[in-house]
Amino acid sequence: MMNLRNKIMLRIYYAFGIKLAFDPLTLNSLFLVFCVCILSKIVSVPDVWANMLDVQVGELMGFLWDAVVSTEIATQVILGLVASAGFTLFFQLRQAFRHIQFKRMGVVSLN
Repeated sequence: MMNLRNKIMLRIYYAFGIKLAFDPLTLNSLFLVFCVCILSKIVSVPDVWANMLDVQVGELMGFLWDAVVSTEIATQVILGLVASAGFTLFFQLRQAFRHIQFKRMGVVSLN
């Protein structure tokens, strides 16, 4: 039988787990992984990689642009979601690392 201290600690662990699970950084990371998985199902990555290796040295950006423009609309939407999630995740991670740096320096508030 659990005593009162164990019950309280269990509830604290649950609350902390829920807080971590619904953190924007966690949700954005999961969304990015989900979108990349969907993109890998839609696009044949080995074929794209093989085609990229066949392109001349100065024509890679043109190849990538033509590949994105000439693909299906669903692939373009997923690529946009991956790009926006990655961009947002980058800035969230940068903010988190800055927060850790300021905390180590002894700065109490970032505002």
